[in-house]
Amino acid sequence: MGNILKFALQMELDGKNFYHKLALHVKDSSHKKALLSLANDEEKHYHQIKAMLETDLNKDLDTEQLVGLQNVFQEQVFVVDYEQLSIIEIYQLALRFEELSVLFYRELAANSMDKAVKTVFIQLSEEEEMHRLQIWQLIQLLNRPEEWYPYLDL
Repeated sequence: MGNILKFALQMELDGKNFYHKLALHVKDSSHKKALLSLANDEEKHYHQIKAMLETDLNKDLDTEQLVGLQNVFQEQVFVVDYEQLSIIEIYQLALRFEELSVLFYRELAANSMDKAVKTVFIQLSEEEEMHRLQIWQLIQLLNRPEEWYPYLDL
């Protein structure tokens, strides 16, 4: 399990750095703020996983099924020239990262034998799902602002 938790730690660090890099390429302060908020959440996830790794709660996690996810993250999310992206493309990339994170943590929860560890992974998957939904809504707003205008808190 140590390797999979170390991968999860690296994934959260990559996520934090990913959102920081995206924020550097965004001029609008509200988009920058949203991306930096996501980076802060990824850092919180990092500390949750680090605490779990340090206590080594779950020694029975089946990691064989999760090996393929590592390649998906490395190949699909972080190999990008951020400077060439529009704001919608930035959020689409962030959406993909969150979708993969939800899948990853759900798989970890499903394969965890320890109830406390399973609970942490479920919580992380739910938090990533909230991120996914927020990003999806931002994409919808940017694509069709006229439909969302009545619902905006201006």
